[in-house]
Amino acid sequence: VSLLVGARKRVPYRLYAPTVIDANSRLDDTTPIRVYKLGDHNAVRLTYTNGVGDFWGVQMTDWADAPVLGDPNDSTVIKRRTYRLYYSGPHLHMVVLEVDGATYWVTNTVLDKLSNETMLEIAKGLRPLSR
Repeated sequence: VSLLVGARKRVPYRLYAPTVIDANSRLDDTTPIRVYKLGDHNAVRLTYTNGVGDFWGVQMTDWADAPVLGDPNDSTVIKRRTYRLYYSGPHLHMVVLEVDGATYWVTNTVLDKLSNETMLEIAKGLRPLSR
């Protein structure tokens, strides 16, 4: 949360903090947070590692129609939130939440090592950072 507090003044949308992460993961030591431009849009990324070379992340942006967000495989509503689901075969690769003009998503590792259930739990655990 402290990393996000430092970044919140650099973006025009509300940041969301994960309250659930994979039990074997921690923020990456090298680049735990990155605030940058994604085209003409602002983006924030939290990067997590399991310590053995696998990385996953939480991405936030105000670019609602970013190419990566096109063509979800499915969507689901959980506790009044709609999540778009993107699969790579049977593995949930990305879970996307759109709130108040910003888009938040959880991206699995390159080889989709986080379970589908873990991916959904992380996404469901995203909470707005207090202003």
